[in-house]
Amino acid sequence: MKLKVDNLGCGTCRVTAHIDLTKHGAVSIKYDINKNIVNIDPGPLTKKKVLELLEKNNIIVEADFGENLVLYVDLNEFAIKELSRALSDYFVEFDLEKGTITFDNIEEYDVVEIVELYGYHVKRVVKPL
Repeated sequence: MKLKVDNLGCGTCRVTAHIDLTKHGAVSIKYDINKNIVNIDPGPLTKKKVLELLEKNNIIVEADFGENLVLYVDLNEFAIKELSRALSDYFVEFDLEKGTITFDNIEEYDVVEIVELYGYHVKRVVKPL
């Protein structure tokens, strides 16, 4: 579960949220302070419970980026090899048959920029396949 939050500046808030989440069953919690992103493997926790525990600790969730974004790209095996290396910092999935790249939508601008930099035309899919 990837969440965009209002602020991660308070170290005490992050620590107490981490303790609360893991105490209730979350498997892992990673904070990206620069982007105000929280990545959580919630384990048995519901999304509602995760949000409740974060907000209890003064971490206000702005958006849930659980949905994936799909891009149509003219893919071939060479393109997939080339783009796999270029996008190694992102969790992307390639589907050669459908000609798509799927990834978390929070990374849309970075991924599109890299794909276009390599000369591939990108068409955004409104609904995931």
